[in-house]
Amino acid sequence: MKKRCYFKHVNRIKQALARNAQVRNFKPTLYQSRTWFKILNSHVFNNTLKIPLMTVARRKEIMGQCIAMWDARVLGRKGKWNQRKIPYGNPTISYQIDMHHRFDTWRDFLETMAHEMVHLYQMTVLMDPYANHNKHFFRFRNKLKKFGLNLTR
Repeated sequence: MKKRCYFKHVNRIKQALARNAQVRNFKPTLYQSRTWFKILNSHVFNNTLKIPLMTVARRKEIMGQCIAMWDARVLGRKGKWNQRKIPYGNPTISYQIDMHHRFDTWRDFLETMAHEMVHLYQMTVLMDPYANHNKHFFRFRNKLKKFGLNLTR
């Protein structure tokens, strides 16, 4: 029974990729971004991610980003901690995914969303202090490949 359900999920995403293969110059809405976040979270990440604050807007030099935000005052004065590491002990930490307002193809949109969700997984589940393109990130490459998605830098 579980195997059948897994293939149903794989087929749903593959069918969506095939159905939207011809879509060019895709302009996602915030609603579409949240909807596909929920679908990927359910099928790929087994609902382990909480939906973060999301934005869709014009961005310079990036197609998407996942960021952790926190109030540094809780940790003490500036310079007491490494600002490149995520301070998981901080109670004010929150997460945000920012998506570009236009993608060349619909597939680019979905792969970018999956890419940012892997970073969110690194931050929230694995508590990777850097959450960059390391071995934890690329561990998802084969899993996303099963759904027909590429995971690249």
